[in-house]
Amino acid sequence: MTSADIGDFHSTKAPSEAMSAVQAFMSNSDPFAIQEKASLPKVEAELKEDRSPLSPAANAAITEQALQDAVDMLDKLPEKTWEQRLKDVGIDKAEARTIIDAILSVGYYEKAYQLTAKTQVVFRTRRFDHQERVQRAIERDSPQYMGTVSLIMTKYNLAASLSQMGKTKFELDEDEKYTKSFAFISKLPFMLFNILIQKLSKFDQLVMTVMDEGALENF
Repeated sequence: MTSADIGDFHSTKAPSEAMSAVQAFMSNSDPFAIQEKASLPKVEAELKEDRSPLSPAANAAITEQALQDAVDMLDKLPEKTWEQRLKDVGIDKAEARTIIDAILSVGYYEKAYQLTAKTQVVFRTRRFDHQERVQRAIERDSPQYMGTVSLIMTKYNLAASLSQMGKTKFELDEDEKYTKSFAFISKLPFMLFNILIQKLSKFDQLVMTVMDEGALENF
C-alpha cells in the first residue's frame, strides 16, 4: 500500500472504514497469522487422529495384559502357612485342633459371639444335607436374579447355623425343627439380620481356615 493509497483512504472513505481496511491489510500481511491459518487444518487432523477410539482388538489386548499383570503380581506374593492363616482369624494351633476334634468326633463345632453386653449368639457348623436343602429351595423358587439366589442362600445358611440367640435355643438336625429357626430369622428386624450375617461370615471364615487343605495333616 503506497502513500497515495493511504491518501485515498483519508480522502474517499470514512475514518472507521479506512482503519478497518488498514487492519485487514496488516493482518493479511502478518507472517505469523498466515502460518497459523495454514497450520490449523493439520492440527485439527492430528487431534482427530489422536482422539480416535481404540479398535476392539487393541482394547482386548490391553485388558488381557492388565489381567496378566495382576495374576503375575499375585503369584509373586509369598504363600501364607496354615499357622499364619490361623493367626489372621485370631486363633492358634491348639484352638484349631480343638475345632477339628469337635467336628470329627461330635459332628459339629459351635462358637458364641457377643451381640450386646447381655446377649450372645451361638453358631454351629452346617451339615452336608443342609447344602441339599438349599439346592432344593433354589430349584423350587427358580429365582431370575443372582441377588435373589444370594438372599435364599444367606437365609438358609443363617437358619441352619443359628444354634442359640439369647435364651432361645434351636434344634437344627431335622427339617421340621430347622423350620423353627428359619421362621425366627424371617421375622427379625433388618439391621439385626445384617449383624447376624456379619457374625456368621466371621464364623464361616474361621472354620474354613481351620479345615483348609492340609489341616488334617497338622491335626
